[in-house]
Amino acid sequence: MGHVTSYAFDPSLAVSTVTTADGYVLTRRNNEAGHILGASDDAGDVIQYHYSSRGELLCATTPDGAKTSFEYDHWGNRTAVIEPDGSRKTITYDVFGRPTSVVDAAGGTTRFEYDVRGGVVSITRPNGASERFTYDAGGRVRTYTDADGGVTSMRWGHQRRVMELTKANGDVTHYRYDYDGRLVSIQNSAQQQHHLHYDPSGWLTAERTFGGRTLRYTRDLSGTLTSFTQGDEQPVLLTRDATGVVTAREYPDGAVHQLSHDEMGRLTRAVTDDTECRRQYDSRGNLIEEYQTVAGDSCWVRYTYDAMGRRLSRSSSRGHQDVFYRDAAGRLERIALDDEDIRFRYSADGRIIDRQLSRGLCVRTHYDSELRLVGRDVVAPAPTTRVAPGEPARVDGGRARAMAWRRYQYSLEGKLTTVSDEAGTTSLTYDACGQLLQRHGHNAATSERYNYLPGGLVVEAHDDAPERDYDADGRVLRRGDERFTYDTCGRLTSRQSAGAGPQWRYQYDGAGMLVSATKPGECRVNHSYDALGRRLLSRIYDGGGRLIKTRRFIWDENILLHVITRRWNARGGYRETERSYVIGPASHAPWAHRDVDIDGDERRAGAWVHYVNDAVGAPHMLVNGDGSALRRVNMSSWGAVSGECDTALRLPGCYADEETGLLYNRWRYLD
Repeated sequence: MGHVTSYAFDPSLAVSTVTTADGYVLTRRNNEAGHILGASDDAGDVIQYHYSSRGELLCATTPDGAKTSFEYDHWGNRTAVIEPDGSRKTITYDVFGRPTSVVDAAGGTTRFEYDVRGGVVSITRPNGASERFTYDAGGRVRTYTDADGGVTSMRWGHQRRVMELTKANGDVTHYRYDYDGRLVSIQNSAQQQHHLHYDPSGWLTAERTFGGRTLRYTRDLSGTLTSFTQGDEQPVLLTRDATGVVTAREYPDGAVHQLSHDEMGRLTRAVTDDTECRRQYDSRGNLIEEYQTVAGDSCWVRYTYDAMGRRLSRSSSRGHQDVFYRDAAGRLERIALDDEDIRFRYSADGRIIDRQLSRGLCVRTHYDSELRLVGRDVVAPAPTTRVAPGEPARVDGGRARAMAWRRYQYSLEGKLTTVSDEAGTTSLTYDACGQLLQRHGHNAATSERYNYLPGGLVVEAHDDAPERDYDADGRVLRRGDERFTYDTCGRLTSRQSAGAGPQWRYQYDGAGMLVSATKPGECRVNHSYDALGRRLLSRIYDGGGRLIKTRRFIWDENILLHVITRRWNARGGYRETERSYVIGPASHAPWAHRDVDIDGDERRAGAWVHYVNDAVGAPHMLVNGDGSALRRVNMSSWGAVSGECDTALRLPGCYADEETGLLYNRWRYLD
């Protein structure tokens, strides 16, 4: 490819300058010992370091002035880390330099114990929960006991390979290897086997699953994957550049996905038959602009960053903009939405404990010593009374009022055991492997019971529960009066209930993405995806084939940003609603959404609706910023919602399609 990254060295032979293929220059300052003192580029300082006379790193300072400091004992063990906000973590060691305790910023202590060989035999958490390990004569883990008493045991063979794994519920998995130590078969607790095959060079060439499905791989002389095949389909062909980066994927249906990259290997363009994604980066590699095009409709999303590479703003071609403000520790302090603010307050260990909305509502969060969610309160502002015309409002009592609350309890191992709120208490029980056995709600509608077949296949266990049949690969063939069929790649192709009219039929493209779901005479839904697997467009037709609705999806990288819904009438006109989402950082947990109704050039924006999420990040409650219009989301353990629900978001990363009843989860659909 001709791409060159060059390095320059100082007299001590430490790297002083790095020039990458795209022209980015990073300059390093080093001391006589070769330790890096600082680094800078055209945009300014990247980071600065200070050392002790013994070469221990004492301080790291980022361009925004945030300073992280370190302390050491006389043996050179790092004993403390002081974060920019002043929070402190301390570590103690034994005479062999092994950590014996870690005290976090909130004062919680985690302790470690060792055997005479130096193997960890116990880890005790701040809440007293303890995990224990035993070892065989070769120093390999023989048993692991979790905090709830569940024991997982391992039997080892030659070359330190696990031969047998016994779970806490008694399920046993066996592993077999060839003479070169390569895994060649796995036998599960249902006595089914998964086989793996290799070429003489040791590269994986084929797999045969528990249910007999085959997967085949071909490689070039260097071992680089050039194609793969599922079932009886034609292979997917991969084209690569001289550096090994994939530049094209050719699928069995003839579709070709073209991928372009810059000198640093960053994706700049991805093209399919009806979609295009174009990306642009700044000199430090931050994504600053992305165009997403489907069926000729193009939308963009743009970003700005601070010197640390943290987002300062996000805007889109739909007229939406978020501005992000951070505190001295770099934590998100405020989000300025189009016409509303969200402010945040943190605990000593850096957890968000208050999400304060500009119209007075506060979502207050509580954590235990293990940083698990143990409670959330929805706190409304203190009520006000107008004393007389023209006079200022008076706060009655001066105290905010709790509108709603929810509490969570866990086992020592961390499994959720109790959920309590105004509606009542729900308890959850599990088997020894942590699989849910029972969810006992405050009424029959919120109660669930399950059992598990060998291999972990779930079956309902409540009264009048439908029977289930599975195939050897764990796919449901029958559930009560429902029947399911699959293709040779294991993809669902039809679903029908006895006496429930036409069956649902599903079709997939060469990339394995669901492109059509049809219920003859009633509904057809078509989907379009970009080369990154993101769904950009859904078209919904009635039983006569007339287009009645479209949904356009706009993404912030891998997070949903906008959904634009158009409802078409018989005359070819449509009404448009745009829903914008704010998702929590480094998660799929939603924080807010807002709807805008669009009629020509007129835009009627509704109020921001805020989310109160449960322990896994799924919506539990929706509320306006002033505390009005409280709405609950009644969700099962598997993400099914009962009753009315004003959001399509379900379990983290899942989007509910009302027409098909499926949950879209980026690379797959869930029922």
